[in-house]
Amino acid sequence: MVRILLVEDEEDFFEQVRDVCLDVDPQCEILWAKSRDSAYQLISDDLFDLTVLDQKIPTMDGALDAHVDHGRAVWDELHRIASGTPVLIHTALSADDIIKTIVRRTREQRIWGCDKKFPTVDHLRKEDFDKLPSLLSDYFQSIRGLMDIEHSVSDGSNLDEQEFRLIKIFVRRIGGVRCRITKLSGGLSGSAVYHVDVFDASGQKIQNAVLKIGSHEMVETEQGNLGLINRLPASASPRFLEVLNFGAKDTAAIAYQLADGYGQNAFSILSESPERLEEVLKGINNQRKPWVEGSIETRITVGDLRRTVLDDDTARQLFEEHSLNWAAGFEARELQVHWGCIHGDLHGENVLFCDEGGDPVFIDYGDVKEGPMALDWMTLESSILFHPGASVIGVEPGKRVNPKEWASNEKYSSLENVANYSALCRSFAESEGLHRRELVAATYAYVLCQLKYKDTDKELATSLLNAVHSAFDT
Repeated sequence: MVRILLVEDEEDFFEQVRDVCLDVDPQCEILWAKSRDSAYQLISDDLFDLTVLDQKIPTMDGALDAHVDHGRAVWDELHRIASGTPVLIHTALSADDIIKTIVRRTREQRIWGCDKKFPTVDHLRKEDFDKLPSLLSDYFQSIRGLMDIEHSVSDGSNLDEQEFRLIKIFVRRIGGVRCRITKLSGGLSGSAVYHVDVFDASGQKIQNAVLKIGSHEMVETEQGNLGLINRLPASASPRFLEVLNFGAKDTAAIAYQLADGYGQNAFSILSESPERLEEVLKGINNQRKPWVEGSIETRITVGDLRRTVLDDDTARQLFEEHSLNWAAGFEARELQVHWGCIHGDLHGENVLFCDEGGDPVFIDYGDVKEGPMALDWMTLESSILFHPGASVIGVEPGKRVNPKEWASNEKYSSLENVANYSALCRSFAESEGLHRRELVAATYAYVLCQLKYKDTDKELATSLLNAVHSAFDT
C-alpha cells in the first residue's frame, strides 16, 4: 500500500489532492497534517512513501499565522528525520528561498529500484495542478512495484518495514524478482547485517550480497571507512556495490558482493567444527598482515586505549554503577602499544568463512579506525562471552569460563573448544608482536564497554574486569 503524507491547511485543496491520489490508486493511504506541529508529529511517528508539502502553513491546527517559514521548517524536519523519503512541494509562489534550497538539494535517483529516476525533491505550482495526476501515477507505479518482490527469511529473523523496503529496492535495482534473507549480525550497535541471495525470473541466483542497514550517518561512516579496509588483501572483504539512501525514511543501507560459500562464521565454527580453530584464526592473522605491518609503537595510558571504544562520561558512570573503585587509577597507568588500522568490532559474526576452508572475509566496517592493534584479537576472544551470536556454543556464558582465572590459559575454561579458542587468540596476537599488557588493557576496554548494554551478564563482566586488572602487573 502506498502511503502519502499531505501537509496542507486548506481543506478544499486537501480534498482535491486526496481525490487525485485515490483516482490514481484507490488503495493508497493518505496522512493529513494541517499545520507545522501536526506535520512534525506524523513525520516522527509514521513511515510514508512520498510527502506532498504546502509551502505556506500555520504553526498549529486552526491557527491564523500561516507563513512560508513554517513550510520551510517542515522541509527542514523532513530533511533531518526522513531524508530517504522524496518530497513534492506545491506552492503559489515561484521564486522563494525554499525553492532555491530545493534546487540545490535535488538529485535524480532510482528511489524505488526501478529503471526510472525521480527527483528526491520536486516542485509543483498550484496553477499547474493539472499535472499532478500524471506525476503521481509515475510515483505510485514505481512504489507498488516493490510489492511484487518475493522474499523468504531463512532463519526466522524479524525485519522491520524499512529493512524489508531497502532489501527489496536492492533486489529490484539489480534485476531480481525474489530473494532469500539471512541475518548475519548486528543489533547492539543499532544496525543489522543481512546476507541476501537474489534470484531472477528464471530462478537463477544472480547475486550473493551482504547488506548493512542502519541510520544514514552509519552508512556514511562505513562508506568513508572503505579506504582503510582497502589496505587489506582483496580477499579480506566483500566487493563494495552501492549505497541505498532513499525509499526508507531515516534508514539506509550499504551493499557488498560476497563470494559463494561463505556460510559460516567464527562462532559457528567454534561450536560445530572446533578442529578448524587453528585454521580459522590463522586465516584472520593472514588477512590482518597489511594492517600489522603498517602499525607503529607508541606510549599511551589505559584510559587512552579505553577511549577508542567508550567515552569518558559513560565510563565514569559504569565505574560508579558497578563499584569499580580501582578503575580511575588503573586508567592512569601507562603502557606501550602497537597502534594502527583496526576493524574495531571483530566479534565472531563479523568474520565469515567458506565451508571449503581458506582465509576469512571481514564484514561490518562502521568502527574501522586507527587504534590499538590488540583490540581486534581481544574482541574476538571475549565476544564469545558477550555477543548474542555466540549463543550457538550452547553453554551459558557464565559457565563457559572461570573469569577469575583469565590470566591462566590452563584454568580459564574447562570447555576444550573455548579454552583452545582463547589460547589461540592470545597466541596469534603475540605472534604479531603484541605485548602482554596490550592484551590486558584491550580486554579491559572491550569488557567495560559491554556493561553499557542491558542484557550483559553484569556479574561475569565485573568479575572479568577485576581479573584483567590484577593481571596487568602479573
